[in-house]
Amino acid sequence: MERKKRERRLAESPGSPLNFLDQLVTQEAERTRPKEPNEFTAADYVAALKSKGVTISIFTARRRLDNLLGKGVLTSRVIPLDGNACRVYKEATT
Repeated sequence: MERKKRERRLAESPGSPLNFLDQLVTQEAERTRPKEPNEFTAADYVAALKSKGVTISIFTARRRLDNLLGKGVLTSRVIPLDGNACRVYKEATT
């Protein structure tokens, strides 16, 4: 009886391993969420500019996107894409 109470109290405490595990699973599910239609990579940005007749390097594209991130115009997150970590960008919501 006492053991059951102790186990229940541990499971309900904020620092319990079960709550921590739930947090880890939630974070990992968010991190591995696939790219959404409104998100794009730096390579997508370069390809879109190239289709308009503007040619820039991937390094220039990343720098421009990072500047927009700093200004709060874009938000980003890192996702696994083709087995590699890839940063995807989207327009920041107000």
